[in-house]
Amino acid sequence: MNKRNKFDLLAGNWRLLILKWLFKLLLSLLILLALVAGASVLFAKLNSPNFAALGQKKESLVIQNIAIVGKSEDTNGYQYDVVIRGNKIVQISPTPYSVTPSDTVIDGNGKYLSAGLVDMHVHVYDRSEMLLALAHGVTTVRNLHGMPHHLRLKEEIASGQLDGPELFTSSPILNQKSQYAYGDHHWFPESTQQARTWVKYFKEIGYDLIKVYDGLSIEMYRAIQAEAKLQKLAVTGHPAFGFSLQEFIEPGLQSIEHAEMLFQASLNYSKNPEDLPQLIDTIKQSGIPVDITLYNFHELAELAVHKEGFYNTLSVSYLNPMIKEMMQPSIDFAMSVKNAQSWMNKSNYMGVIARRLSEAEVPLLVGSDAGAGFTLMGDGLIRELMRMEQVGISSDVIYTSATVNGALALGAGERFGKIAEGFEADLVLTEQNPLDNFSTYLKPYGVVNNGKYFNKKDVLKLKEQAKLHMSRFELMGWYLIEQWHRILAR
Repeated sequence: MNKRNKFDLLAGNWRLLILKWLFKLLLSLLILLALVAGASVLFAKLNSPNFAALGQKKESLVIQNIAIVGKSEDTNGYQYDVVIRGNKIVQISPTPYSVTPSDTVIDGNGKYLSAGLVDMHVHVYDRSEMLLALAHGVTTVRNLHGMPHHLRLKEEIASGQLDGPELFTSSPILNQKSQYAYGDHHWFPESTQQARTWVKYFKEIGYDLIKVYDGLSIEMYRAIQAEAKLQKLAVTGHPAFGFSLQEFIEPGLQSIEHAEMLFQASLNYSKNPEDLPQLIDTIKQSGIPVDITLYNFHELAELAVHKEGFYNTLSVSYLNPMIKEMMQPSIDFAMSVKNAQSWMNKSNYMGVIARRLSEAEVPLLVGSDAGAGFTLMGDGLIRELMRMEQVGISSDVIYTSATVNGALALGAGERFGKIAEGFEADLVLTEQNPLDNFSTYLKPYGVVNNGKYFNKKDVLKLKEQAKLHMSRFELMGWYLIEQWHRILAR
């Protein structure tokens, strides 16, 4: 064998050894990734809330000498005793209630009692957001981007493992791949049959309603609605770009989402004064409430106009760091736009739409869109109330929209949303009348929820604990679980 042949043989052996080494390395990395992925899924499944216990669980609670918000004008400000047993209001007395030794008494003198607030449009990512919502008097939330961990959160809250508002959650977002679609977090059915199969699956695993998006075709939308009716699931979502508002509302909806989408899709960005009355009349005739969600876009408009000056007012420490990283590009984009005033003009026209809907007595819902951008759970809802007032909606309508209307839309109008005997004791105590100043909800004097009373100190501690975020490892586990659900649903 000549030297060249020996060299070629030696080189070939080395190449073979390197390839074997690379194969083993790749295999080891794949095994390691599989182990890490499996561990993250197991961790997500087994991990449970580890927040400090807060609030007082009392069998009998009496709130004395308190003004009830929303009483008729001739009695507004009158002092009542409100008696709570377990999680139910059992008596509302205009005369002093005879307290027994087993009653826990709260002095409500000079304070105001509201029904718990209902946030009808949130995007929950982190367990700690439930604490932040509760710390602002939000006792019910409707999550509109369903993922498997929301089903776990529902169980944790219902069982008392986790302090937080009652959680209603939609399915994952159903959309179609189109110019209006964005993000792999949407589910894109490839046929009407697949869409119907997914709706059945969402019912089976425990979602409360179906969320539809604005890129759907009329054929796909009708298939989703037909299956949802068979499964006895409500539907909510964005008006579509591809078909009319009349076609959108015809099958019935739990609500119509976003004044912004009425402007963009239903009005096709038109500010023609002749177009808006017809849109409002169409909605009014349907009886479907509108979840107007003004503040979230207004926050972006403020960022566009005032940039760092407004950014520095946001409490970003309440955002999960991983979620903050995901949302940061949209914030950076808003702060970089050159046509900033057009964003504010759009926000103001959304306010015009909302006010005109209110004037036409279309039922409104209050949704913060928390979880989109940097809008915070709880805090975002209060800023939504304040924004509604800024655009000219009366405080009485706003309060009703944030309590009674939300409960009615969820089919729970006989269970919560009012301060009335026999209703659940979802209550907020404030130091000012919120009808005079909605910002009083930013610092509640106390909150009653799920049979527990959280005093002012507890509320502050809820806010502190809301900064204890779920880890990236746990979030990764839930992401992988969702991918598994996509496989199971097929």
